[in-house]
Order: sequence, then C-alpha cells, then structure tokens
Amino acid sequence: MKVTDIPAAASARQDRHGDRRHGFALGAAAITVAALLAACNDEAGKTPQTSGSSPAASTPATAATAEVAAPMPAAYTAPSADVLYKMVAPIALYPDRLVAQILAGATHPDQVASAEVWLAQNPGLKNDALAQAAHAQPWDPSIKSLTLFPNVLEQMASNIPWTTALGKAYYNAPADVLNAIQEMRIRANKAGSLKNSRQIKVTVAENAPENASWAESGSSAESAPMAMVAGPVIPAPQEYIQISEPDPGVVYVPRYDPAVVYGTPMPVYDGYQYAAAPVAAGLLGFGSAVIIQQTIERRPWGWNAWDMRWGRRREHRHDRDAAPAPRPLPTIVYNDRPYMPRPPGADGEHGNHPRPPRPERPPLPQRPDAEQWRQQQAALIAQQQVAQEQHQRAIRDQVRDQARQQQDQDRAQAERQRLREQQEQQQRQWQAQQQERVQRDQDMQHRREAQAQEQAQQQAAFANQQRMREEQMRQQQDLQHREQQARQQAQQQAAQEQQQRQMQEHARQQQAAFVNQQRMQEQQMRQQQDLQRQEQQARQQAQQQAAQEQQQRQMQELARQQQARAQADQQRMLQEQQRAQQQAFQQQQQQQAMLQQRAAEMQRQQQERQQQQMQQQQQRMQQAQAQARAAAGQGAMPHGNDRRDRGERREN
Repeated sequence: MKVTDIPAAASARQDRHGDRRHGFALGAAAITVAALLAACNDEAGKTPQTSGSSPAASTPATAATAEVAAPMPAAYTAPSADVLYKMVAPIALYPDRLVAQILAGATHPDQVASAEVWLAQNPGLKNDALAQAAHAQPWDPSIKSLTLFPNVLEQMASNIPWTTALGKAYYNAPADVLNAIQEMRIRANKAGSLKNSRQIKVTVAENAPENASWAESGSSAESAPMAMVAGPVIPAPQEYIQISEPDPGVVYVPRYDPAVVYGTPMPVYDGYQYAAAPVAAGLLGFGSAVIIQQTIERRPWGWNAWDMRWGRRREHRHDRDAAPAPRPLPTIVYNDRPYMPRPPGADGEHGNHPRPPRPERPPLPQRPDAEQWRQQQAALIAQQQVAQEQHQRAIRDQVRDQARQQQDQDRAQAERQRLREQQEQQQRQWQAQQQERVQRDQDMQHRREAQAQEQAQQQAAFANQQRMREEQMRQQQDLQHREQQARQQAQQQAAQEQQQRQMQEHARQQQAAFVNQQRMQEQQMRQQQDLQRQEQQARQQAQQQAAQEQQQRQMQELARQQQARAQADQQRMLQEQQRAQQQAFQQQQQQQAMLQQRAAEMQRQQQERQQQQMQQQQQRMQQAQAQARAAAGQGAMPHGNDRRDRGERREN
C-alpha cells in the first residue's frame, strides 16, 4: 500500500509526540519503581510452607494470588442512544472496511498510542518497508492495518478517552454500536451529505448485503460477539447503508464536521478534538488517496481481510408455529470469521478467534482425615508458590521491557531533535524558495502592468476614434437642426426644443452615436392664411423627410466605412483585444441602428399625425368656406368667382 495521506503539519505532530513520549517516560519510571517495590514485598512475604501449616495461614496467600492472577473487570454501564450517536459520529461515514479496523483497534487503546508514537519515530518507512515493520510488531491485526492510515491513527491517539469509550461500547454491545453507525448514515443520506462520488460508493438496501465468504463458511449468529448488556439500546434500522470504495485499489478517508454533516446540528462527543480543522459545514470532503498494493494484500491483516456484517432486520413470519430462523447479529468480519474483541486494555494476544473454554476444576473430595487434608493444602501452597514465581518473572520482564522502552524513548528524543533540525533547514530552504517565488511574482506583475498600460493606450485610441465619429454625427445633426429651424415657424419651436431634449437624453442613456434626432412637430399652425401655403409646407416636409433619410443613409455608410477601417487597424495590433473591441463596437452599432429605427418610426408617426391634422384643418376650412358661401348667397357672384379661382389654384 502506498500511503500518500500524510498530515501537512508534520512538525506540530512531532512536538505533540515528544510531549506524549515524555509523559510515557515518566509513567514508565513510576511503573518500574512500583513493580520493584511489589517484587520486594513478594520476596519478603514469601515463606516456605510445610505440611504442617495451618489453613488459616494459607488462606490470605490464596486470596492475594487470586487477585493477581485474575483481576475482576469493573461493571460496564451502557451509554444512552444519544451518547452512542455522538460517539460514532466521527467515523460513521468512513468506508466499511476502515470502520471495522477502527472499531477493532479501539479495543486496544494502549496499542493505538504506541503505534502512533512508533510511526512518528519511523517517518521514513513507506510502502513495503512500512508493512513489513508493522507486521513484526506485537500488535493486534487492526492496529497493524491502521498504520497504513496515519491520519486516522493520529486522530484516535489524540482522543484516547473517546477511543477507549468506543472500544468498551463495541466490546460490551457491538449491535448497539453498529446500529448507531447505520442510524447516522441514514441521517447523512437524508441530509444530502452522503452520496455516490468518485471517492466512495453508497449502497442502500432494506437488508444488509451478505458477505459471500461469510455465508460459505457456515458461521451463524452464535459465532458473533455476544452483548454484555441486557437488551439493545438502539434497535436495528429499517434499511442499511453500505459504504465502499469504487476502485478496489484506492481508498479515500472522508473529512467532515460531525456536528453539522448529519443535517440537524448535534453536539460533539465530550472532549473530542480534531487533529486538523474539519471541512466546510455540511460538506463531505476527502483526504489524499491511499493506494492498495498487492504486497500489502499478502499480509493476513491487509485491507481486504476486514469487512462488516450489518445483520438483517427482523422479518414478520406468517407461520407462527414454525421456529424463527436465527437472526444474524451485526459484527466485524476478519478473514471470513467474526472478530472476537477482548476487554479494552487487556494484555495478551488479540481475540480474533473464540476464546477457549476454561477447564473446570475437579470437585474436591470430602476430607477423610487430617493427613489427606495436609497433603492437599501442601499442593495448594506449591501452586501458589509457582504462581508467585511466575508473577515475579513477569515483573522482571516488565522492568526489562520498560528499561528498553526508556532507551527507545531516549533514542526517539534524539531522533526528534534531528528531525527538528532537519525541519528548520527545510524551513530555511522553503523561505528562500518563497523569496525567489515572490521575486518572480513581482517580475510577472511588472509585465502585467506594462501590458495593461499598453492595453489602456489602445483603448484610449479607440475611445478617441469613437469621440471623433460622435463629433461628426453631432455636426451633421446640428446642420440638420439649423435647416429645420429655418423652415419651421416660431410657434413650433418650443415643442421641437422640448422633443429635442428628450431625444438627446434618450441617446445619452443608450450611448449611441446619434445624440440629436429630428424634432417632431406636436403642434400645428392655429391659423393658415390660405390652402396654397399649407400645400407648399406639406411638399417641403416631404422633401425634408427625403433629405433626412438620405443623410441618415450617408451617415450609416460613413459609420460602416469608419468601423471597417478601425477594425482593420486594430487587427494588426492585438488580435485578442481587437475581438473584444469589435464586439463592443458591434453592440454599439446595433444600438445605433435600433435608435435610427426608433427615430424613423417616430418621424413616420409624426408625419402621419401632421397629415391627419392637415386633413382635419382642410376639412374645417372647407366646411367654413361652404358655410360662408351659403351665407353670401347667390348675389355675391364676384366673391364666388374668387373662391372658385382659389379652388382651381388649390387643385393645381
């Protein structure tokens, strides 16, 4: 396995290991002194027993030996469901195989701390060398597997109270712990935090998936670890969620905040601390990949040696008379067998196999006489002496081990000092590299500023061209405005100026080239001297409209020519900048065209209104003339002839 998931803050972890090893050294010294005192007391208190010893004298020794040989574990108090939820929250979203290793390793908190210190003392071990060195250690298989995940092992070692509590909970009530993990996965799934990705594969089913090798081995619920408490605290879930790795050769360790990733905010387990800051709230991140290698899989404690059996929810049977099938209990699977945990903190070999039954002591026969009783008592005393000698040998071995550990710690202290000096040297090299990088960044910034200045100059040149075009358009519009003022009457001037201001404001808002457009006539002449002058004005307006349209076409043609020349010049300078400027110019040209269309539409509407007004005025004048003729009567013939002459002239 190639482990690339190494913490970034290596120096901080080394300092923390140094403090922890210093504490271990003090504790080891205290244990050594206590062991020596106990050995001296045992030697001083041990007296040879004869066949004539009294029963009263042998009874205290027997009790003391029993206490040394078989200490009674303290009574276990099952935590509540809420405490179990908080306890499993930091690991519930890990892959199933990694959860199996963590739960099994939690039953060995002393080995967790030792393995974490061992990893800090051997930072150069990688891949096969790491696996070979871990395999040689007297650790539980779960601890050896966790050495391939240093971040996980460090997190467990940094929270020994939590690790110990988790191991005790699994040892005494494994079903409650695994049901709590499933409950937290269901919460994360409902909150949308747990879903398929490139790093993990999430499978949801009503019944937990069966392990093929487990089914073939013929194991049943009787082989699984039995709960040490009465009754489940957390019932079996209605569905099961399995988390695995999409690529069997690559493992990703999730990173998340247990307080928020499960939807509803929940408190963190008391005293639990992170070795590194968690990811953003509500998200599920991942560390670096851990690549599985075939050399690791050849180890009996490799990645695929571990698995989880989540059990199966109880099914309702219609045949009440038939005996119910045995319900598989959730448990950890190690090498196709249920992992049998041992009491947390106990010494000796790991419990990955059922504990052999203790041989029953044969009942003592009734005492026929005093001689037989003395023989039995002498045999019992001999057994006690053998037990004491074994205990003393164990103490001497422990003292030697502690002395050896002290030497290892001294060597580790020297190694830590060397690593600190090496880290300081690396820090100096890193600072030099940073300075060089800063210098390169400054040079790059200067080049960017020069490019930005050149780009600003090009933009200024383009802006000058735009202003020149706008100035030409304004001059043409001013000329057109003066011609219109010469043809229009004084009564229309106020309305035309107001409309011109509105058109100028609209043109400025659209950033168009045409600022002033033709003013539209909103008011008409109240009185016209004769019909001939009105007709002449109508013809003049038509001519003006044609001239305006011709000028607009010329202006558009001139603008297109100027745009083509500007685009040709700009393409020779910078191609990328030219595309951006051309897009901006095309947008402005479209706005100008839209403005021209609006102006033409407004002019057409104004002309239509003027024609309608002129027709209405003509109709009113005709009505007035008809009324005048009717009033004058037939006697005013000269006037009638004059009116007919005016009518003929109007028709001409």
